Amino acid sequence: LSATDALVLGIRGSGCCGLHVALRTAQAFFSSDLGLKFALLVASDRAPDGGRVCLPISVMADAASAIVVARTEITPKRLGRLRAVFTQSSGRFVDVISSASHPSAITIDAAKFEQQLMPLHFVVLGRLLKRALTAADLSQSAITALIYPNTSELDRQSVVRALDFDSNCLWGPGPVNHGHAFANDLIINAQSLFGSVGSQSCVHSAWLAAGSGFTWGAAIIDAVQ
Repeated sequence: LSATDALVLGIRGSGCCGLHVALRTAQAFFSSDLGLKFALLVASDRAPDGGRVCLPISVMADAASAIVVARTEITPKRLGRLRAVFTQSSGRFVDVISSASHPSAITIDAAKFEQQLMPLHFVVLGRLLKRALTAADLSQSAITALIYPNTSELDRQSVVRALDFDSNCLWGPGPVNHGHAFANDLIINAQSLFGSVGSQSCVHSAWLAAGSGFTWGAAIIDAVQ
């Protein structure tokens, strides 16, 4: 890429919410350095050795994706415009879903997941979504595209009901033909959004995710014609 002066950072531990953490990091750099124009965010994940089924819900897949983030005032047309991004973490759930590198493995405490985490999951996502909508000066009815990970089709339908979205706003191919690939899911599911704006000048999309760590994230991104 010939980006010899670029600062290279690695973010681990936030799983499916890694894109939100990376977006917040880029946002912070843009705020602190007016000379910074672009950030390249790259995600890469490989299913753990020994199997691709991660109980209780996911079929894992391999994936890599990339997205370029630009300062608001120089964002080209037909790209995403980041309106707001918020994250929330809770370290007391760090062992509910944990990952290890050597050997590569993902461990889930199913009892804690069901009894402690799930009762909070959609509550936290709802609060973060509300904060993001307020920062973007939008109402939820203005959101016509919901971008969500491919954990399972049941989970994807549950977030629509729990947060009271229109049933037709869920975007992307979903898990059926792609499996679940952590933070890559969001970019995979949003890939066709920016080419389908058509005659509309702008589509407001909400990007929601939760990942190990444990971390939740909500972002409002405009798809601009």
